[in-house]
Amino acid sequence: MVSHKVVVAIILLNVYIGVQSVFYLFGGVLVTGLFAMAFLNAPRLLDWANSPPHLQFNKYVLTGYRPISSVQDCVRSLFYLHNELGNIYSHEEVVCVDSGGGLCSVQSSVELRMTVGKGKGGWFSGLEITPKIDVLEEMELPVSPGRDRSTDIEKGRVGRKKRIPLLCFLVLLPLNIPWSQISVTWLGVVHFLACLSPQLGSVVYHLFMNHEGGEPVYHTLLKLDVCGICMINTLGALPIVYTTLLCYPFIRSVALLVYILLSSHAIYCAVTARSSVRRLRSFAWQALFRFSFFLLRWVGLGGGSPTSLRHFLMMDALAVLGGVINITRIPERFRPGLFDYWCNSHQIMHVLVVGSILYLHWGVLDDLLWINSYNCPSD
Repeated sequence: MVSHKVVVAIILLNVYIGVQSVFYLFGGVLVTGLFAMAFLNAPRLLDWANSPPHLQFNKYVLTGYRPISSVQDCVRSLFYLHNELGNIYSHEEVVCVDSGGGLCSVQSSVELRMTVGKGKGGWFSGLEITPKIDVLEEMELPVSPGRDRSTDIEKGRVGRKKRIPLLCFLVLLPLNIPWSQISVTWLGVVHFLACLSPQLGSVVYHLFMNHEGGEPVYHTLLKLDVCGICMINTLGALPIVYTTLLCYPFIRSVALLVYILLSSHAIYCAVTARSSVRRLRSFAWQALFRFSFFLLRWVGLGGGSPTSLRHFLMMDALAVLGGVINITRIPERFRPGLFDYWCNSHQIMHVLVVGSILYLHWGVLDDLLWINSYNCPSD
């Protein structure tokens, strides 16, 4: 056990680092988490056959299951290795986004020594971690066609570096939205809620899925996770519909109402679905509805920023790819047991979904700024 003096010293060190730079504070928190993982005694992990039945949804993940735990023990699982850890935390490569759309790369490498064995109480694991964090470089994203970078600098969209780690970027999203340049504020609020909802639902679901409440609590958490996905599908598309029909107020209102009603039915189907395949099908009509608006933009009948359409197409492509990889259980179905802790299908889906959210964010930002500068024809 680590003494209280050491813990207090680490906390004070993080506070001091945080005063110097918010960016380095996140790095300090990461190092503290890895430090705790190295010294915290983990419970004996279970194999698939000995795990609770409601957690046996992927027969190709053979080890690393947490035992049934209280709320406190579920929270403690943030600090030891198990097969859900990768679904809760971000991966080694952390992307930082600045207010001008630039990126900086931060490589957090770790040296791992893991011991896995089987005893009378089930499977157990030990982990020794040596963390190392390096800021590699800052990169500028290419300027979109039709955008003058000097104009962006004058308006303050480029040049003010706000380094925000990838998942924290989703929590601190309001800082990245140029509110003063948005004429329709409620679209920005809806967009923020859409981006944040799936992240919160997913973290809570994966963290507490082994709660001692058993199967009833698990299914409640699963519905919460699904609702987060439904929120981004529903709220995330409202700015797209609004912008596409910007110059047709009546049709725009009808389209928004129809999409909300369609989404309500999709939410019910997704929450009551009994399998991942049916859950994925629940979002098909929403995807087709969005695609019809993408088609309107492509043929020139709909409004919107010239640069946003490709972002939205990438958004849906990554989301669909992630869903297909998740339900097909690739790659772990080809080597059961090899991807128990890292790089299994669900973790790959998480990475693709985060990428999908980023493309949604970039596309919506382009549209919101376009609305502020565009005047509909008088006729």
